Amino acid sequence: MYRQPRSGFTRIPYVQSCTVLLGGRTDTGLICNLSLLGVYLHLDPIPDPGSKLSLHFMLPDGDVPIDAEATVTWVNDAPPENATALPTGCGLRFTGLAPGDVRRLSAMIAAFEAD
Repeated sequence: MYRQPRSGFTRIPYVQSCTVLLGGRTDTGLICNLSLLGVYLHLDPIPDPGSKLSLHFMLPDGDVPIDAEATVTWVNDAPPENATALPTGCGLRFTGLAPGDVRRLSAMIAAFEAD
């Protein structure tokens, strides 16, 4: 297991570029890890806590892209202390995710845990 946050949901490493729609502007971000509840996102500039955005990304199953609605729950604006630390960015909590996408995320996380 990579990380078990206070939420009780397993967070696994997953690095994938994504498209972010925030305030009518489209940007490219980098997902650094994910769970069933959300993702950690490297994005510049970092949105403020409480910001609502749309996230578009692929999973390794090669199926259709995931389109999720999310809210910024916390911000990390400290530069990484070493090569294994998270880059500056923010934690996002999914607020809108299709049931099929939840199943796909769950399967990916379960496969990671089984390895």
